[in-house]
Amino acid sequence: MRNFYVYYLRRPDKLDYFDSSKHQPFYVGKGCNGRHLEHRKEAFDLLHKLGKKKYKIAIIHSLWKQGADFEEDIVFDNLAEQEAFDLEKEIIEMYGRKDNNTGLLANLTNGGKGGMSGYNPSIETRQKLRDVILQLSDEEKTERNKRISLALSGENHYNYGKHRSLETKEKLREANLGKVVPEETRLKIGVTLKGRISNRKGVKQSPETIEKRRKALLGKPRSLETKEKIRQAAIGRKHTPEAKEKMRQAKLKRKKGN
Repeated sequence: MRNFYVYYLRRPDKLDYFDSSKHQPFYVGKGCNGRHLEHRKEAFDLLHKLGKKKYKIAIIHSLWKQGADFEEDIVFDNLAEQEAFDLEKEIIEMYGRKDNNTGLLANLTNGGKGGMSGYNPSIETRQKLRDVILQLSDEEKTERNKRISLALSGENHYNYGKHRSLETKEKLREANLGKVVPEETRLKIGVTLKGRISNRKGVKQSPETIEKRRKALLGKPRSLETKEKIRQAAIGRKHTPEAKEKMRQAKLKRKKGN
């Protein structure tokens, strides 16, 4: 049955930075049979109760105190349940959540069925989200990308501080063994990255990192294929005087070592 929908709760005191003609959403939900109207009843029941309240309820109460009100806006309807779950999750990711410092929404989970990951959105779901993103201006897209980048950097990254076990590393190595990236994919990546400034530009590696790399490569013979790739990459390349001097000093050092 296609009786499910995805809705926003919008606040009138701010504009949606993905669509400046509309008010900013502060909550995204999926439902059917009037689910989008239940937040109003929940907020009213909690209006005179003491104690800390959920961020969503706090926003509603704050608006009411200012003499304003929020709006229930169904943005996608006539959906199958799984499609509604998928859209809900995609939209929450697009706006980000306040509680984990990834965005502005009052949602406490990432949405989707049970808030779980690992789902695979349908082609129709992806197309609907693609249409939403295509409507963004360049500035809005830049702002969205910055927010996502910030949410996944440093301590905010879901893998921050985690170390892969030897078993996991071995599984990854075996899974990728012999894999060849198709030429078409390489070209697409090249076009995407062309002209983009690397986020590592200007970042100097610590002496500890350099030493780890040196030890990891020590004694490893290069294959003929690798040597040929290096030779081809070096053809036509001009070294700066500083680079030439470094190579000369390294060569002298190797001779002294022998």
